[in-house]
Amino acid sequence: MTDNLEHARLFQERVSSYIKMGLLNEENDLKEDWHTFSYILSTVPITDLYHITSSQNVQSIFEHGGLISRVEQDHTGTHAYYYVTPRSDRETRAKYVHLSFCPNTSVLTALEQQKEQAVLLTIDPIAALLKGTSFLYYDGDDPSKQQPSGNETTESLLKIDFDAEFLSLSQFLREQERLFELDSSQTEDRSAIILVPYKVPSFLIKDIKLL
Repeated sequence: MTDNLEHARLFQERVSSYIKMGLLNEENDLKEDWHTFSYILSTVPITDLYHITSSQNVQSIFEHGGLISRVEQDHTGTHAYYYVTPRSDRETRAKYVHLSFCPNTSVLTALEQQKEQAVLLTIDPIAALLKGTSFLYYDGDDPSKQQPSGNETTESLLKIDFDAEFLSLSQFLREQERLFELDSSQTEDRSAIILVPYKVPSFLIKDIKLL
């Protein structure tokens, strides 16, 4: 519990620092109840979010100030970005950047099939608090088939099964292959999805590594 409380304190300091530096605007950029995340961190050790993409995108990510959605790409005329998303996502979630608590193995598989070098981006969980962000989680229905609303409160993160998320993350980090030994339909149906509208700014990208 002490470690979680310290993690929550450091998180609060980090957000305050970004606000003071002008990188974030509390009123315009963050969910109204973003402070609730400190309470969540005191009980759940959320340290990172993840995004898998092609290595082709690394230069573009930093040239354009972060991860950008397909809609933002079209709006800014950025056409060098290589996307790997399910067909349904291309149509219904084009304005969102997809993040997760465990690396998305369906994207990794798609990159492997297309003989693309995959990279894993580690993202500051502050990204989950950006205004308009949606949280999709397993509640009997497949999150990948749910529709984002953008109106979820930060507190709704507590509905996510973090035991399952952290178990699959632990296995992924050990083997860097597949989620824990369930078939893909079981793991993907239960994996929570964080949908950030339009952009995840580059200052929230903590690390990039080849897979």
